[in-house]
Amino acid sequence: MTQLDTAKIKIKPATKTAITLYHATTPKKMVRYHAEGRIIAPVRGFTTLQGAMAWACKTGRSVILEIDGEDCHKLPDNHNQWGEAWWADHDVTDWTCVLSPDKC
Repeated sequence: MTQLDTAKIKIKPATKTAITLYHATTPKKMVRYHAEGRIIAPVRGFTTLQGAMAWACKTGRSVILEIDGEDCHKLPDNHNQWGEAWWADHDVTDWTCVLSPDKC
């Protein structure tokens, strides 16, 4: 290839994957999320509520939030039989509490 040929090659930008994730956290972290008005990136979560619940049981977390991830990437590990683990590469400012022993 000549320099002219390589200059004509256009590289496509990486596509962003937008998905709904379920984020497991603690009541203490929820207080911080409300105080700061956001969950600071990277925000990890599962593709299913059941996957997040299994992770919450394993890690001792009792709050599960539903978030919309706009620029998500699949994690290489931490998957379980109920869901895939992903992370959102942006701060999250809007969430819905789907499971909590107290109000979120």
